[in-house]
Amino acid sequence: MNGNFKKIKRCALIVRVIKACLLGGAVALPVIGLLCLLVRFEAVALGTPLIALVGGLLFLAVGALTFFLLRKSDKQIAMGLDSKHHLSEKIQTMLAYKDRQDDPMLDLQRQDADRSLESVKKTVLGLNRLWIYIICFVVGVGGCVISFFFNPVPPPVIEPEPEPEIPFAVTEMQLSALDQLIARVDASEMESPYKENVIAALAVLRSEVQEVSTVKAKDEVVTKAMDAILEQVDQSSMAVELINAMWQMGGTNTRLLVKALNYYDWPKSDEWDSFVEKMADFRVGFNHALALTETPDEQVMIEETAALYRAVQQCIQLALLNAEVAVEDPLYTVLTRLAVAKEENDDGTRVYGMSALVEYITENGYTKAQRELDATVTALNSEIFKTLWQNNVNTDTGEEAITSLAVLFDVSAPVFERPALYEDPDSEGSGGGEGGGGGGISGDVSYGSDDKVYDPFTNRYVEYGTILDKYYALMFGNINGGDYTDEEKKALEEYFKILYGGFDDENAETQE
Repeated sequence: MNGNFKKIKRCALIVRVIKACLLGGAVALPVIGLLCLLVRFEAVALGTPLIALVGGLLFLAVGALTFFLLRKSDKQIAMGLDSKHHLSEKIQTMLAYKDRQDDPMLDLQRQDADRSLESVKKTVLGLNRLWIYIICFVVGVGGCVISFFFNPVPPPVIEPEPEPEIPFAVTEMQLSALDQLIARVDASEMESPYKENVIAALAVLRSEVQEVSTVKAKDEVVTKAMDAILEQVDQSSMAVELINAMWQMGGTNTRLLVKALNYYDWPKSDEWDSFVEKMADFRVGFNHALALTETPDEQVMIEETAALYRAVQQCIQLALLNAEVAVEDPLYTVLTRLAVAKEENDDGTRVYGMSALVEYITENGYTKAQRELDATVTALNSEIFKTLWQNNVNTDTGEEAITSLAVLFDVSAPVFERPALYEDPDSEGSGGGEGGGGGGISGDVSYGSDDKVYDPFTNRYVEYGTILDKYYALMFGNINGGDYTDEEKKALEEYFKILYGGFDDENAETQE
């Protein structure tokens, strides 16, 4: 086969490759544009790499198919050359006898065919229809480009109408009412420094409210003052936290005590009678049911009533720790006395807390222990009430100031915190087992061990909880006596909190 024929074949191959690329692009480009359009309209969720991969695979598939379909054999090329250039089948004859080299006639024929090809060697087969592929490619490019002109119409942005600035100017009547409110707080029995801080917040409000000129600005300064007062209310009384803690961990007897401590439910002008009535309910809760029978079992009554004493005592102590009531707080002092006091006065009167009553009932019997309980409740009633009364005054003074500001300046008052005293529907009765004559203390504090330990105070072995209570009472007495620094007090509180309640998950991880 001569060199001119090979050149013509190479040109034909190049044209075939060009056609395959043009047709592959003509199909792939519009598909890429369509996919991008669908993505912009959120009809499909495809990333750019995936779209490029789809387009590339389509380009290769269409191009390869086109390249295969346009393939021509040497015989087809020779027939095309003979027909197009009227070569009288010279090229076909040359190809037919290309392998025979020993015939002079065939050599002459090949020379003649080569001379004929010399005149047409610049012929490029397939160019006559190349324009079709070019047009298809241009249309494909146009389809891809045009697809990018179609974009989803964004939803109309509705600009919120600017809130009209309502003018505001404080009136003399409002300033006068504010002055009266400051005077009422100053004349109240609210404790220091909470009273002074509330008065300071009101004074700042009086100054700022005269400088604002819109309702929005007025609302901001009033809300800021109410938040500052509410913070002082929260700091002035830990009763909510303590009441919630006692209610959650306490049984029936403890919850009766909680109801007495809940000064938020006191009726106005009848606070003392309400408190005394609920404390009486608390006291009656320790009466054992067997005491009303003809042949009471003294030992059972002693054991079960002692368990109730201990349950209440442990719950009070643990609740004080969990609620983080400060040791200096009068509420901490009086409730700790109810839990662990063992006071014997010169005039013969005694105040025995729950832990002391546990020992007393064991040694002196049920009836005498109940009389001592009566004496303790009677002795501590006035002190507990006095402490609760002060908390009530602190709360009422601050909340009344907030409510007055809300009404005076037409601002919504915040929601005041109240104890969450909800009964557990899954428990049997209020508290799940602690009660008069119930004989159990489920729902209250339980120790990790019932083993007997040596008690140096009595020179005998007692339960772990008994000696722990004594050490806690001793620690409390030393704290009140001023023997410890603030840091030491906090450390001791944390220590006994762990002894009574154990480690929580976070503390346990820290200890590990």
